[in-house]
Amino acid sequence: PPARNGFADYTERVVESLKPHFRQVSIRYNEDAVPLADAPFARTPPRGVPLYQIGNNWQHTEILKQALQTPGVVLLHDLQLYYLYESTGRSYEQFQGLMAASNPHLSAKTLSAIFDKRPTLKLPYLLCNMLPELVARSRKVVVHSQFARNFIVRHLGKAAEDKIHVIPHFAIAARPRDPAALRERYGCAPDVPLIVTAGFATRAKGFDLVAEAVANLRRIGVPAIWLHAGDPQHGDLNLYELAKPYPDLSEGFMATGYLDEETLDDYVAMADVLVNLRFPTVGESSGSLARALAAAACVIVSDTGSYAEIPSWAVLPPP
Repeated sequence: PPARNGFADYTERVVESLKPHFRQVSIRYNEDAVPLADAPFARTPPRGVPLYQIGNNWQHTEILKQALQTPGVVLLHDLQLYYLYESTGRSYEQFQGLMAASNPHLSAKTLSAIFDKRPTLKLPYLLCNMLPELVARSRKVVVHSQFARNFIVRHLGKAAEDKIHVIPHFAIAARPRDPAALRERYGCAPDVPLIVTAGFATRAKGFDLVAEAVANLRRIGVPAIWLHAGDPQHGDLNLYELAKPYPDLSEGFMATGYLDEETLDDYVAMADVLVNLRFPTVGESSGSLARALAAAACVIVSDTGSYAEIPSWAVLPPP
């Protein structure tokens, strides 16, 4: 994969699956936001179809620009593109126009407050999804859930309905693993409850709830360990700082740093439970959740967004 994130892992799998069906599959990763025009295959061949992976971060800036310039199929990983659009260098007037188009119910005063990031508006991306331009310019848009499709149609109307297609996030079957052997290899005691989280450290993933829950377990004598499989500072949180107020987590929290796919699958396999919360949700689907389901692991999720679409036969109802 060209980067250390789920987008890159996902893209690698998509490219591999497309190869048998096309004469040529070219991939360009925008690590330094270099204009895609510099790539030898940037201009679409006469019969070529560009497939754009769009997520809500600056690494997709040039890809968004190219998707608007040369329409193709957009695989939309996020339903809120406010932060991505911030990186496009649009003028104040252009940005305000895009914001107004994505939420016509907001007053000009509120739009200005969002743009200026007033302290009272901590989640501007939830108010302005910035989707109309990209959806209008795209030939087709692929999303991972019915929730995501309904969200776009609800906001953009019937005109967008025929463009939106649902292809659920795939789960790659992992090879069989022996949890006991993995615990021995990685130095985890066999009888210690292991609570695992994964991915970027962001506030929407409910890590504060995980910290409090594990601290409470340890306080009552359950020697649980919270293990974060990933970079504890790659996001808008520092998980070490989050754990500091809980003395019971002084020896009850650890983080691995970035893991390759094979090692991540090891940690998922030896976990007693994987916690994968989202609130608020922006319609995203989780790669680590897909891994956990493929490994038949026990997972705790939020009953919201795309997570609410997990089949009932795979879910235990609340007690």
